[in-house]
Amino acid sequence: MTIVTKYYKLQGLLSGSSTTHISWVSTDKNSNHPTLTTSENSVVDSWLINSDTGDFDETVSFVVMGTTASLPNERTLTAGTGLDLTDGGAGSTATIGIDNNTVATISGSTFSGATLHSLGLSGSLTKLTDGTSYLIAGDNITITSASNGAVTIAGAAGGGSSTPSIFTFGACTTTKDTQVTDTTKLIVGSFYFNPNIIAGISGTSTVSYYYRASLETTSATYTASLDLYDYNGIILGTFGTVTSSILTTTSITSSFIEVDMTSDFTAITGSGMIQTRLWSDPVATADEIVTCSDVRLDVEFT
Repeated sequence: MTIVTKYYKLQGLLSGSSTTHISWVSTDKNSNHPTLTTSENSVVDSWLINSDTGDFDETVSFVVMGTTASLPNERTLTAGTGLDLTDGGAGSTATIGIDNNTVATISGSTFSGATLHSLGLSGSLTKLTDGTSYLIAGDNITITSASNGAVTIAGAAGGGSSTPSIFTFGACTTTKDTQVTDTTKLIVGSFYFNPNIIAGISGTSTVSYYYRASLETTSATYTASLDLYDYNGIILGTFGTVTSSILTTTSITSSFIEVDMTSDFTAITGSGMIQTRLWSDPVATADEIVTCSDVRLDVEFT
């Protein structure tokens, strides 16, 4: 008796005890209809057995889900970077898919590191995650985003901010009071004026100059007054009081007062010291006091 060297598969059902041991034997290993004999020597009809088409080659490089000792050259299927492998189990499928946490997809991806786009970007690039624009237009400004991602920022004709930028020469920021007359004016502060500072800030802006202060008196009988004194003659051409700067009030509560001095300061080319002085008219008594605070020259750019 010769042991069959081929593999066979059953095409029908065997009857009898499920514990019967089956031996595959044949008198001719090349027979197309080998016989199947059980351990009780019961011969099963040959129609139950169908020969494989050829010898089984176990040395082929099979791709498998897991290694086994019976296949010496198998390879295990493993998902690489950016891929997921899902094994559906025996009789099912093995599915390879994209790992969205690694590979960018058309449906949308979140990047945790820097990205390099050598050919540029296009499309809507101006939205935050909540759908709002990352650019917000201020006063008299319009922002337009094109479909190709370009952003146009434009100012309205005659526009610009309605609130001017201010540069301040502070003369006296603290409260000062006095009982002096106009012939003995009290110097309450000073500042050094340099037109080059203004030129470096203004650019093409319109520049305006305002002398401002808070001023009051303890009695309406007395007038509280402030002025600017051109110590180096940069405004007047010689030292002296700049008459257009005088601020006055008879208010017994603090009053904010200002005077436009644009015409006085615009033509200045030199630098020099400017003093601010406080006095009372008529002469204040010991109980009557004039007071000033926050005295300054504001330069506005619009």
